[in-house]
Amino acid sequence: MMVNTKSFDDAGVERSVVAPLSLVVSAFAPIADVRGSLTPQLRTDVGPTRLLLVDLGRGRNRLG
Repeated sequence: MMVNTKSFDDAGVERSVVAPLSLVVSAFAPIADVRGSLTPQLRTDVGPTRLLLVDLGRGRNRLG
C-alpha cells in the first residue's frame, strides 16, 4: 500500500501524519426483502449515461 506522509511543526516539536493514498470501503447488512435493495450499475442499453465526480476535496485529493 502506498502512503502519504505530511510533516508539521507543533509548538517546536516536529510531528508527522501518515495516510493511505487510496481507500476501498465495502459493507453489507441483512435485508428482509431483496426488492427493497438497490445495486449501482452502469447500463449502456438504455441510452447515454453520465458519470459525475463530486470533488469534495476541492482538487486536493483528500480522503476526509
